[in-house]
Amino acid sequence: MMQGNYKPLSRASAPVNAVLSGTGVAQTGKVMLSLRVDSELKNRFKAACAARGMTMEQAADEALCHWLSADAD
Repeated sequence: MMQGNYKPLSRASAPVNAVLSGTGVAQTGKVMLSLRVDSELKNRFKAACAARGMTMEQAADEALCHWLSADAD
């Protein structure tokens, strides 16, 4: 069982052929991003998110957008 505040996205079921053909894409436009980081960095990130009242998803989205916009300058 997952620990912490993990909440899977709610979604309607899709027929197997739609999933296999790629037409059963999530309606949210979001995809899962998985990466490996040092455990201490993850713990610091999680604590900072909690202190700011943000989810890790919200903070990562904001950080990635900021990093990409700074890279464009």
